[in-house]
Amino acid sequence: GHAGRGQGLVEDQPYEPKYRLALANAYQNYHAIAAVCNEQVYATEIRNSSERILERLVADFPEVPDYRCGLSEMLMLAAKSNEFESVDRSNEINRAVLLAYDLNREFPSIPRYQVALSRSMSLQATLTRPNDPVLADSMHNRAIELLRQLADRFPEVAAYRVFLGEALRERGLTLRS
Repeated sequence: GHAGRGQGLVEDQPYEPKYRLALANAYQNYHAIAAVCNEQVYATEIRNSSERILERLVADFPEVPDYRCGLSEMLMLAAKSNEFESVDRSNEINRAVLLAYDLNREFPSIPRYQVALSRSMSLQATLTRPNDPVLADSMHNRAIELLRQLADRFPEVAAYRVFLGEALRERGLTLRS
């Protein structure tokens, strides 16, 4: 299938970032499908490959901020998909937040980076909830604040309202606990 063809290209031209990014995206899309189809082992394997590719892209092209954002998003996905396992995901989510935080400091007006930061902070808050609900609540509030600003600035983008709704729901669960 497509993944096979993408892999060939990467092996032929390992330093062509365009292909590597395309492959990482293919993995990411596949992971979303595999997760829904419940092919958990395969999905995890794909996600790990994708993370490795993005790690390499970030290392090789530190001047391309989108690679850092892609890695942040990928780490967030990884932490999210294992939310209910007993595995400790704090390293992944903390790193996702830090990457996104730095991007927002460097590029304060880019919506994608704001989304990456707010969503990773929201998940970080949720993962903090069992140990420290008070700290979790203040994290939730920062995420909600960012998402509110995005939803207000871009009322035509439904996804921002969806993310805001998710963040509010998570804060509600934290308040309840």
